Amino acid sequence: MSAPPTVSFRTYLLVGAVVGFVVGAVLTYSGVGAGEIAARGYSTTTVLGYLGVGLGALGALLAGIVAIIVDGRRRG
Repeated sequence: MSAPPTVSFRTYLLVGAVVGFVVGAVLTYSGVGAGEIAARGYSTTTVLGYLGVGLGALGALLAGIVAIIVDGRRRG
């Protein structure tokens, strides 16, 4: 008997990180709170960096949890 196929955790984590970074970019360039951010002295690039890294990490974490759940269901 062959073992059931496993989930590619690397793919899930990479996709989650990219989606999180894209969400951070959309939030940065959507203009929501732009005046408040400028008043505090942060540039758009700085905000993109912080949101991109933070939401990218959160996206990778959530994607990893989804991958574990999917892998558990495949193995039955």
